Amino acid sequence: MTPNTYPITIVADMGAAHLVSYFKIEDTTDSQGAYLDYEIYLAEEYNGDKTEWTLVASGMRDWDGIYTPPGTVGVTKVYDYPVQKMAAGRYLKFVIVKCEPVALENRGKLGDVWGVGL
Repeated sequence: MTPNTYPITIVADMGAAHLVSYFKIEDTTDSQGAYLDYEIYLAEEYNGDKTEWTLVASGMRDWDGIYTPPGTVGVTKVYDYPVQKMAAGRYLKFVIVKCEPVALENRGKLGDVWGVGL
């Protein structure tokens, strides 16, 4: 298996502009790896490579390292991910900066990401 190449970028149209006060990130807590280092951007308009993104959140998120016993499916956990700069935007760019070095074959699992408004 070829290891992932970082950063991994995901762009989404949220359908309308939103002012986000914090994000929630959901993943599994098993041994498949952990994505902990992110950058999250918002933009009012999308124009491909010319999009003017505003960095609203970045840095390593907390992880408590819950162990999943052998033979069970990974436990799902939701983590708060704070915003450092308030901005409104319709388009979201979510960047996984890197995977933790202990991750199996440099990969991880990401369940869901959502923004919570004021």
